[in-house]
Amino acid sequence: MDALLAEKLVKEGKIRVIKAKNTGIIKKLMNDFNLGIGEAGTLTLALDRECDAVCTDNKQGRKAAMLNNLNLIGSIDVVVSLHKLKRIDKSKAIGALKALKEFGWFHEYLIEKALEDIKNV
Repeated sequence: MDALLAEKLVKEGKIRVIKAKNTGIIKKLMNDFNLGIGEAGTLTLALDRECDAVCTDNKQGRKAAMLNNLNLIGSIDVVVSLHKLKRIDKSKAIGALKALKEFGWFHEYLIEKALEDIKNV
């Protein structure tokens, strides 16, 4: 389902797909951190383009990002930020956090703190 949604957003021009060209860094990240090509490509783009931040919840991807001095954000951060920016309403934010709680690998206290943050906006 996620792949279909992503494909739709690409076709609508809401998501732009950029390929990382530095295959050497991609291969090194894949080998050094046991990453898949998508995660390694994302981190390579972040390094090459000197991005402000990279979004990943992948444990090994987070390690690689930290060791390469990339600013990290995760799914929970995205939901809270979108709500604070008034891009999504409170009920949608709470629903997203409940889905992350059910389907994700997050510590419960992280979800609870985010729910508290959303309720206090």
